[in-house]
Amino acid sequence: MKKLILSFVLLIVTILSCSRTIVDPPDDKLTNAVDVYVAGKENNQVCYWKNTVKTNLINGNNLEPISVYAENNDTYFLARSPFNPANPQNYEYYFWKNNLKQEVKQYLNIPTSSYFSFQQFQVKNGDIYITGIIENLNPPTPMDKYEVCYWKNGLKNIVFKHNVQSIEVNLSIINSDFYMISHKYNTATANFEHGYYKNNTYTSLTSQSNFFVGNGIFAESNNTLLFYSDGANNSNILKNLSNNSVTIVPFEFRTFTLDKTNNTKYFVAPTKYCKNNINTITDFSNDPNDFKFITDIKFLNNNCYIIRQRDNNQGFAQKVFINDVEAQSIADPNGRFVSIFVTEN
Repeated sequence: MKKLILSFVLLIVTILSCSRTIVDPPDDKLTNAVDVYVAGKENNQVCYWKNTVKTNLINGNNLEPISVYAENNDTYFLARSPFNPANPQNYEYYFWKNNLKQEVKQYLNIPTSSYFSFQQFQVKNGDIYITGIIENLNPPTPMDKYEVCYWKNGLKNIVFKHNVQSIEVNLSIINSDFYMISHKYNTATANFEHGYYKNNTYTSLTSQSNFFVGNGIFAESNNTLLFYSDGANNSNILKNLSNNSVTIVPFEFRTFTLDKTNNTKYFVAPTKYCKNNINTITDFSNDPNDFKFITDIKFLNNNCYIIRQRDNNQGFAQKVFINDVEAQSIADPNGRFVSIFVTEN
């Protein structure tokens, strides 16, 4: 399958069968060759499509897909065990590198009896980073019972310790620094403080909000950007950690992303996104075929790669669009797209 430069493959999926048609996106938009990866599931098998060509993951039956990532000719895929109503918070996580499967707890040498809350999986320059909370089975004090950690290629690094296990963390590696969005308990005020760590140094952002979500920390040229949701003000905040400038967007724009090549800023809501500021909005809520909900979205070289879905009386279906041109679709009741990744080749 040739790289996606001037043409993409349209995959039209019916309930039980599929066919393919070639479509041409605008010639003036796509100037560099790219590979488009879509992570998903079909016929109870986790899989990914690279430029619409499917690869099934070895030993990937009865699992739920999460994401796909590619770097330096290596492909990484993340999945978890299915939801179990009898034990709704207990999942097993797995990743594949070039279709070689590993169980996350086993890869990290975590004892079976230890509590482990998986948070993130990411790859940077060939290094695998996993973020999570692990239980210390023999803590010297109650405050040492749970360790908030990241592992680099399986090597454990403790960021801080706590006496509670329900801590959300979000790790970013920027240059030689690591950033982790989290919260910690302030014994002086008897409140949780929300903030971020930079190389183990903690900075508090707020101590009042009952609803705080740290969506991510991003590198923008010489700046470092933090995006978080603050329920106390019903807003989302993009904070430049380099100069402390702040951009506030409405609460519905809960996701932030950067164009990977030119640092154009995008704020994403369930059915729309805005470019750079709230006055430039692309809205799918009135899509004539009802593919209005955004599953995942990426931007590269001012090109938009998006999974959109419908879920109405016609049934559940999803489509991949590249610059508003349909490139792939799935409507099999056993099939689903969950994330998209794009890289220049």
